[in-house]
Amino acid sequence: MKRVILIASAFLITLLITACGSSIAVPPEQQAIIDKQEVVYTQVNMWEGKNKVYGINYNKGLMIPVNSKVKILAVNAKVITFEFMDQKINYYTHKKYTKVDSIAMMKRIFGTKPVDLTKFSKLAQENIKAGTLAVGMTKEETIVSRGYPPLYTTLSLKADYWKFHHFKVFGIGKTTSVSFKDGKISKIEGGAH
Repeated sequence: MKRVILIASAFLITLLITACGSSIAVPPEQQAIIDKQEVVYTQVNMWEGKNKVYGINYNKGLMIPVNSKVKILAVNAKVITFEFMDQKINYYTHKKYTKVDSIAMMKRIFGTKPVDLTKFSKLAQENIKAGTLAVGMTKEETIVSRGYPPLYTTLSLKADYWKFHHFKVFGIGKTTSVSFKDGKISKIEGGAH
């Protein structure tokens, strides 16, 4: 009997620790957006599959285009829940791979104003619309078109080598490597671009 109580107690403690680990202090500015259900705009293209988007930035599934109107419903340490076209979507931050928490990710991928696409070249605008990359695009254009590269395979956004992930099938991932020279894409290798 003591053993059962001990196991049950350990389970409850683990459950409490896990639940507490998923809470996060949301700054007042972001909390107001959530509480008021204000419309915000996606700042990057992102891909949704089965109502999930991954911070690792897989580009598999349906593309949610940059400047899409969304409402942020909730945020915790692991997930940003938002509404897009009457669908509830969970954005999984994956801090281990993205190196940013949910609050930082929320600031990166959602904004109170749409991205001004007219400031980009025609080539970039076409690729942003398609969610693809092309030689000659700037780092900013690349981020808007493809989202942020996961920082576990890209050392820094200042680096001249980025790696994007497409998806994993049976543990095998497909990637695209992007090289920059003078702040613009000079070479694209691998997967779809």
